[in-house]
Amino acid sequence: MICEDGPMCPVCCSAVLQATQRQGALGFCYRAALVCPRCGATLVQPNDDPARLKLVATRQPTQPNWRSYAQQCLTVIEWHRISHGGASDATQREIDLSEATSALNQGKVSR
Repeated sequence: MICEDGPMCPVCCSAVLQATQRQGALGFCYRAALVCPRCGATLVQPNDDPARLKLVATRQPTQPNWRSYAQQCLTVIEWHRISHGGASDATQREIDLSEATSALNQGKVSR
């Protein structure tokens, strides 16, 4: 998710995320957030897991990556991969398993 100018947006994949502060529950506290100026995608660090970021909002809910990853907590590495056309670890495992099952069903098993 990090490019020369900063982390790329995992929703629209075409803008650099900007660091900002997001108002917390009931407006009492603020927490760090990354926001896309183009599509409004917002990633925040959940209180219970500082090693991950959660995708919590966008102004473009029809974007495929929003539909796939909305409200998910993923690592920075996974968000980086998604913003460059890849998939999360869990999604990639599903893809790999599907491809392996298909190859097995077709008798195309390699060593």
